[in-house]
Amino acid sequence: MIFYLLTLLTSGNSVIIDTNLRCACSEILLENDCNSLMNCKWVNNQCGDYIYECYVQGLTNINTYTCNWNNKTNIYEAQKFECSQFKNRFDCSRFKPYCLWNSTEMCNEFTSCQDYDEQRCPIYYKNCSISNKDCINGLQSCQNYLSEQTCRGVQSDELECLWGEDEKCKAQSLKDCSSLTGYKICDINQIECQKNNQGDCVPLTCGDKRLEKDCSNTKIVKQGSSSYYLCVWENGLCQEAKNAQHLNRDTCSKQTAANYKWVNGSCQTCKILQPKILDQQKDGYIESEAQIIIIYLSTFLLSKFVIVFLFID
Repeated sequence: MIFYLLTLLTSGNSVIIDTNLRCACSEILLENDCNSLMNCKWVNNQCGDYIYECYVQGLTNINTYTCNWNNKTNIYEAQKFECSQFKNRFDCSRFKPYCLWNSTEMCNEFTSCQDYDEQRCPIYYKNCSISNKDCINGLQSCQNYLSEQTCRGVQSDELECLWGEDEKCKAQSLKDCSSLTGYKICDINQIECQKNNQGDCVPLTCGDKRLEKDCSNTKIVKQGSSSYYLCVWENGLCQEAKNAQHLNRDTCSKQTAANYKWVNGSCQTCKILQPKILDQQKDGYIESEAQIIIIYLSTFLLSKFVIVFLFID
């Protein structure tokens, strides 16, 4: 396990939160905060490292297994699932892109783009695109879309179709707010953007939050990075927070992506931060808001796989 000594990132006097890092398990003093973190578990009144693993023997499609807790054996066990067992769109969507909700209102493994209607066409998950209101195989050039209504989807893994202010559909890489200057929309992923008086698309700032209720617990994502900074309401204005003292026992860890911990009645920085990509001995660790997956291919026995699917509400 590789640990990183904390380096406090600042923008002026603003505290910057790095979403790729989190407190070491051993520093967490609250049970709820501990159990909410991947690879941490509260045992004997303290937080410690814990590896969630499920084992599947033999050559198999690891994407068709989930890792669930067995209350009787007190261990995680791999459980096989079929896409067809999910009877509503929400449950099916949790397993994208392995399971998709098709035009017959059923959850199934992906087969062909033609099995999906215009509304459900998996244009962001598979090599599908829309033509004449049909879902077809293959990606199209954005310039083929002639109206603002049809200008959607992707041209490649890096280029998305956007409608420009010149009334043309163009392929654009969404990197930051400025990349949307000249387009009808001014918003990108989780980065809040707005158009300024000159019509340019620029990042939103804490000062743009005019009401206290909008300012509280606001996180402004730094464009082009995995970092964000906090906002706090002070002296009748929304400002960049210089520390995390405005956070309480319940919000300290959550609002700071576990870069901070609750100790001695205040929200304080952790002495040690470690990567959320935790186990350097395992390959293919992926963490996202919807799911966490660990995949390990043994170098000694190629037919043995270790997988984890931990779905978060």
